Amino acid sequence: MTETTIPESPSGTAKSDAEVEAGQQPDNPDTVKPSSAKKKKKGKGKKHEMLPALQALEGQLPWKVFVSQRLGRHGLAKEALKPGQLLLLEEPVVCIILPPCVSSVCHHCLEDVNTTAKPLWDEKWLHSVRGACKELHRQLSGKGARGLADAQQMLEWAALIQSNIHGTGTDDTNQDKAIGLYPGLSMLNHSCQPNCTWSPAGGARIQIRALTPIASGEQLTVSYTNLMEPRSQRQKDLLKSKHFVCQCLRCRQPFAESNDRLLEGVSCTSASCPGLLLGTVAGTPEELQGAWRCTECGKEVPARSPGGTGPLDLHQAALGTWQQISLQSGNHPHAKIRLLWEALLRQFGGGPGKLNECHVALFDCLLPLMNCCRATGDDTAAITHLQNVLSIYARVLPIPIPELGNFTALLGMMLAERAAKSPPALRSRTRKAVGETLNRAAEIRRICLGPDHPKTLETEAQAKVCL
Repeated sequence: MTETTIPESPSGTAKSDAEVEAGQQPDNPDTVKPSSAKKKKKGKGKKHEMLPALQALEGQLPWKVFVSQRLGRHGLAKEALKPGQLLLLEEPVVCIILPPCVSSVCHHCLEDVNTTAKPLWDEKWLHSVRGACKELHRQLSGKGARGLADAQQMLEWAALIQSNIHGTGTDDTNQDKAIGLYPGLSMLNHSCQPNCTWSPAGGARIQIRALTPIASGEQLTVSYTNLMEPRSQRQKDLLKSKHFVCQCLRCRQPFAESNDRLLEGVSCTSASCPGLLLGTVAGTPEELQGAWRCTECGKEVPARSPGGTGPLDLHQAALGTWQQISLQSGNHPHAKIRLLWEALLRQFGGGPGKLNECHVALFDCLLPLMNCCRATGDDTAAITHLQNVLSIYARVLPIPIPELGNFTALLGMMLAERAAKSPPALRSRTRKAVGETLNRAAEIRRICLGPDHPKTLETEAQAKVCL
């Protein structure tokens, strides 16, 4: 497909005011959990108009916006789509630099510089924003402004914006530099295992590409949250930030059969059993107080034990320890923090009755531990920890995503650094491993970023040098 760019358009909003009032959520494939609140009756004959910018490009796009009561506005493929296929290039209606980056990135190109349903809205957020809207309305009215919306309308607009903004300007650290409102992107619903992704495409512009083969008529989905968080945490984050309860295919899959079990499961206490102990209900701590059952042998284990070795004891203690180490990380030398991360892995992981190797508390140790090892000159340990990160990604989320491309490219460069230090007799073999790793990174980046993206071209060039 030729590059199709949606220009800035002040008319582009992701959900209409009526949709917000009715509780329709920007959810995923089959995704919306209806609100229990009484919905406001819509006027007869009310139509969902196509966004002008999308309407102008409708014939050029391989997907179309549809509207349903269950999914709200959502995108469906008009034809079979291939991984890496460009679906949209879009400029934001508005782009705001995030506070940590205000003095470190250009406010035009974002390059580094040298210096819904009402019951789902957090009442504190509503109270705060409602007060701000009333004050803004009062001040503007006092200055003679005409044609002002009332404070309630301003609140609804604030809700629309807050639900539909997306981060952009992401660099190799996987941190956003700014937030923007992209009408086209906001038409795509969320999934915890999406078939599309968006990424920066120069300045504040973003691009949307297919991650997996998509059949004609299949819904296009992207992710609004960290996909390597446990199901319970993703649900909590989406409810707080986007104000809907996710019911995507991944979240609806029986927990004991889902890859999500790996992020929360505890190894069975029977040494010969490969199964995982899971809470009777995967969710809040209160729901996990009962017996935990093994997915393979069916053995039941009390959630808590007097010695603090029950599966729920370990789960909560590991997460608490992780938080404590994270708070200390900026105040102590890397060598000391490394010892703390390694102690956490030894204490809570490895063996029957311990957290399984993919558990989120152990997984989240690996990247900071890798950074500590690099800082202290232990390249071999750093490489091992990063390889473990990629292995867990493959088991939990077997789809190409931009973060995976970044981590694979980093592994290639770390292997290259080690190869340069190797004896001449081993150098050719290690260089081949470097090239193969960089080729995998380039393949992921071709899908997520496109074949002409600077990061893709750079990784391809690095791989050719090694092969």
